[in-house]
Amino acid sequence: MDRLITELEELTAECLEGIETISVEQLTAYVEKRSALVDSILSHFPSPAEKAEFQPRIALLISLDSVFLDKMHHFRNEASENLAKFDAGRMQRNAYDRNDAYESFFFDKRK
Repeated sequence: MDRLITELEELTAECLEGIETISVEQLTAYVEKRSALVDSILSHFPSPAEKAEFQPRIALLISLDSVFLDKMHHFRNEASENLAKFDAGRMQRNAYDRNDAYESFFFDKRK
């Protein structure tokens, strides 16, 4: 279990170093690896002594979750803004590219 927690700490530190320049794909890969490690840790049944030993290290890792969540929210907001721009462009294009069949025509006459 110590090895798994150490691996999780190393993975978190590595990802935390480049958090400002991390891409969506890299963050996704981190979350998938982290999830696998957490699942492995949860599959062990530690004794009360082990729980007491590892609790501070795990608490530190949990406290860093907010940094990663903030980055995920940043990516979500960025994607939402891009989708809104795309939809606005599509609406404008559709307004000009109308191919409606007109049923009647109006002509003005000069008097």
